[in-house]
Amino acid sequence: MLREFDERTGQPLVVNTAFGGGSRTDAIEHALECLQTGPIDLLAIGPFTVHRR
Repeated sequence: MLREFDERTGQPLVVNTAFGGGSRTDAIEHALECLQTGPIDLLAIGPFTVHRR
């Protein structure tokens, strides 16, 4: 999985972290909000990657 992710994105690793105070999110809107306001540079959602500006 990591090799495939690296080939597709150019990012050689995946970090699976909790969002904010130890909670995870299952809402795309919450994940995008965390990308805009938190210390996240790249968000992978299914086949898509969203980069911080």
